[in-house]
Formats: sequence, structure tokens, C-alpha cells
Amino acid sequence: MKLSADQAVRQSPVSSETIPRWANEELLPLLRQLRTAVNACAIERSLATSDGAGAYVRVWTSPAMPTDATWHIEALVAGVDAAAGRAGYALAATFASVASAVAQVGGTTTIASHESDAAIDARLGVDVGARTVYLEARDAGALAMIWSAVTQTHEARL
Repeated sequence: MKLSADQAVRQSPVSSETIPRWANEELLPLLRQLRTAVNACAIERSLATSDGAGAYVRVWTSPAMPTDATWHIEALVAGVDAAAGRAGYALAATFASVASAVAQVGGTTTIASHESDAAIDARLGVDVGARTVYLEARDAGALAMIWSAVTQTHEARL
């Protein structure tokens, strides 16, 4: 396995006299490796509240997709209401941007789906006019739900 950050950092404390050397030889290379690892995909957390009427609410919206790009998006979604409404989902889908059109490639894969009421749901979609991808969720139609999502976007681009 290739490590994301293979730069070693000493275990012993760094004395005040050796801080400049330590920072240049150990810390800066490690920070560069960590930045590269963190930026391998975009990770965002978002929150939304549905209105209790069973209608979808947008929990997350991407920025506009660049032209000639493909995004693979993975979303982890959790929802809770004031009574017994609970839900959790893991979704994955791929989207393509060709010229001025954005479309989903194939269907959404539901990796996990758990809800206390079958009317509760989460899904990924495309806003064609805005060239964005979105994640939305709905409650069971009785009580408002608070939704939390973590989305990861992996990009390939010409």
C-alpha cells in the first residue's frame, strides 16, 4: 500500500535551537504530503431541515461542474426528528459534464439505506440549468427532520 503521508516526524521533542532545521526538513515536507492527501477529494458537511410535509429539501449542492469533467460522488446522510423518525443512507453516483450538458452516468447506487418509516428518503440529482449536482432528503410527512450530510467528490477532468 502506498502511504498518503510517508514523511517521518521524529518522536523526540524538538529543542528551540533546532526548530528551524526541523521545520524545513521534517514539518514542511509532511505538511505538503498531508495537503495532497486531503485534497485528493473534496469533502463537505452540510445541514438542512425538512418542513414535515414529506417534500424533498436540498441538503447539499455542488459548485457548477467544470466542462469535460466526471465526478464520482459519495454521500453519507443521517436524519432525525423529534419523535421516532430516524434515517441513514450511503449513496454513490457518477456525473459527467460534456460541453454544456451535465447528466448522471448510470443510476445511483444505494450502499446502505435505513429508515424508521418507508416514506423517508434521500437521493442525488442534477440541476441541469445550474450545472450542479445535489443531494436532497425528505421526511415522512409528519414531523420536520434535521438532516446532516457528508459528501465526497472525486474529479477527473480533461
